[in-house]
Amino acid sequence: MCRKKKGIYLLALSLIVALAVCSSTGLAAKTINVKLGHLAPTNDPRHDGVLKFVDLVDKKSNGKIQIKVYPNSTLGSERELFEQLQAGVTEFALIGAVLGNFVEEFTCMGLPFFWRDFEHMEKTIMGPIGQEWRDNLIKKYNVGLFGLFKRNPRILVNSKRPVTKIEDIKGMKVRVPELPMSMKAWRSFGVQPTPMPASEFYMALKLGVIDAMENPVEVMYNWKIYEVAKYLAKTEHELNSFVFIYSGKFMRSLTPAEQRIIKEAADEAKVYYEGLVEDLASVCYAELEKQGMIITEVDKSGFIEASREVQKDFKKLIGEETFNKIVELGK
Repeated sequence: MCRKKKGIYLLALSLIVALAVCSSTGLAAKTINVKLGHLAPTNDPRHDGVLKFVDLVDKKSNGKIQIKVYPNSTLGSERELFEQLQAGVTEFALIGAVLGNFVEEFTCMGLPFFWRDFEHMEKTIMGPIGQEWRDNLIKKYNVGLFGLFKRNPRILVNSKRPVTKIEDIKGMKVRVPELPMSMKAWRSFGVQPTPMPASEFYMALKLGVIDAMENPVEVMYNWKIYEVAKYLAKTEHELNSFVFIYSGKFMRSLTPAEQRIIKEAADEAKVYYEGLVEDLASVCYAELEKQGMIITEVDKSGFIEASREVQKDFKKLIGEETFNKIVELGK
């Protein structure tokens, strides 16, 4: 009996030694290769933000987790990227606020003239009010939310005429994100909303398929929209953010320590990215003027009044109590 126990002990000891040898030679540390997709060109600050995330993950994991970035809509549209994460074929994406297409409560991110500031939106989405929404996202769609990446306010450019009030845009065909709330908002402004992927709006403006599009000012500059649209109006109708999302399937495949590395890197990359865009608006406006764009201030009163109906729709969706909590959070 003692001889048998001794044999088992020696076998266990030899296995421990073998595992230690494999680990020291790197055989046990298999590299994890994953993908990250986004829509922007490589001169856009969001590309720098995701590169920072990649670098942080590489360093924190000692090279074990390797992330390849696919910019410029290489892997597809926002919806396609979301669905790829859902299936687990792509692991990370930095995209616009398309989450409302899947969990309706997230449509609040597209509400015009609703948020006090970005912090108000972030506290709502990432705090106790948004907890159930985030839980539903991971349970129903296998997609998780790291956080929101702040953007500059959305503005309007068009190829027709200067815009200083809501009446100036009546009847225009305006490219909007593929989001129900955005489409409702722009209908209330008296235009024809035309949803299309971000990869298409430059050519659509150039060919006259659309008259206008709306996005933050850095998009207008980095995507060279000044080449196809002459007029820029500072509507600032929507405070907006990117969402940094992940595949639940992938994250569950990691150890708790690896999950912490990813989440810490996402938080640090967010701070880095937001530092890049903080002073970007004034620089971009100056550059757009140099490129010949006509920039106008806007009387927002008509837009604000029209947007009240869209806010009422959202109130019906989430209930008066939750709606009032969000409003209160912004005071």
